[in-house]
Amino acid sequence: MRVAVCCKGIPIDVMPESIHIVKGDIQYKDTELYINEVDAYALEEAIVLKNTYNAETVALTVGPLRAQEVLYIAIAKGIDETIRIDGETSLPEVISMSLVPPLKEIAPQLILVGVQSEDWMGGEVGIYLAQALKIGIAFAVVEICEITETHVCIRKEIGGGRKAEVKLKLPAVLCLQTGIQ
Repeated sequence: MRVAVCCKGIPIDVMPESIHIVKGDIQYKDTELYINEVDAYALEEAIVLKNTYNAETVALTVGPLRAQEVLYIAIAKGIDETIRIDGETSLPEVISMSLVPPLKEIAPQLILVGVQSEDWMGGEVGIYLAQALKIGIAFAVVEICEITETHVCIRKEIGGGRKAEVKLKLPAVLCLQTGIQ
């Protein structure tokens, strides 16, 4: 089994002079980047799947060379392989479309993403990926219960403190909630 985890680099300190808006896209110049908090939960879940299911793990990020810091964190936590796609964007649809070609090439059974990014405050990347790759998706996942050769069983939030168990055919995208690990 192969598990891909998408990790976004978020600026540490944002000064007004470091923010550039180009055609509605927020770009951060000359800022240090750290891993988006919810993506860090997805990264931890990938490590759990590696240890539990002997999964091969790949971390991907889209960003400039300084986004490499995000991948160093992934390597330090035990991810097997990393891929950085060069780009300077915060637009979820651009990030997603940049991730599609390498994801098609590595063909993971599971793609893990956080439910939202700190800078954009949106959760569209997983949805765009599932649509582009024509695979199933589960949003607000709080637990991965079981994985077989063909399916993944998950528990997800459905609102009002309630949860539902869902079985998805593999491959699939899982948008992980904060605190999954």
